[in-house]
Amino acid sequence: MALSNYSGLQASVASWLNRSDLTSRIPDFITLAETRLNRTLRLRVMEEETAIPVAAGVRTFPLPTGFLEPLELWRPEGQLRVALRYLAPSQIEVDSLAGRVYFWTITGANVEFERPTNQALSLTFRYLKSFALSDASPTNWLLTNHPDAYLAGALMEAYAGYLRDDQALGIWSARYDRAIAEINLQAGRSRSLT
Repeated sequence: MALSNYSGLQASVASWLNRSDLTSRIPDFITLAETRLNRTLRLRVMEEETAIPVAAGVRTFPLPTGFLEPLELWRPEGQLRVALRYLAPSQIEVDSLAGRVYFWTITGANVEFERPTNQALSLTFRYLKSFALSDASPTNWLLTNHPDAYLAGALMEAYAGYLRDDQALGIWSARYDRAIAEINLQAGRSRSLT
C-alpha cells in the first residue's frame, strides 16, 4: 500500500490490521495518532508565520486554524517589527483605553491584548501548527517524510483502545517510539547547525 496520502494511509492501516470490519474506525485511529504526534513533536516544519490584520479598537483575535503552540507575535514599527511580550492570562492588566499594544496572552481560542489597539495593525504571528490529515488535506510533511510514524501511531491506537491486543500493542508502540526518537534526533541535528 502506498503511504503517500490520507487514503493510502487508511488502506495501509486496513491491510496491516487485516480486518475489513474496521474501515469506518480507521480515520479515528489516524486522528488519535495525530493527536499524540502533535503532543510529542516540535519540529521546524511545524512553525507557521502568518499576517493577522487587526482593526483599530480591537482587543482580541481568534487563533489560526491548526494552532498548536505560540512562538512569537510582532507588531509593525516603521520598517521593523517589534516583538510583543507574552504574559500569562493572570498577569495581563487590562486597560479599557485604546493605545499601543505591548503585551499579549491566550485565553480560550483567542489572542488577547492588554488594551484595545489605537490603530489598525498588520501583526505577524508565529506559532506551531498541528499536523492534520483529511480528505481535503490529504498529505503533509510528516506523512511524506515519516510515514512509519503515522502507520505505527494509527496501529498502536487501534490495538490499544479498540482491539485490546497487548502483544500487537507492544510491537507497534515500540515501532512508534523508535520513529519518534529518530525524528527528534534528526530535528536536533538540524537545529544544531544554526
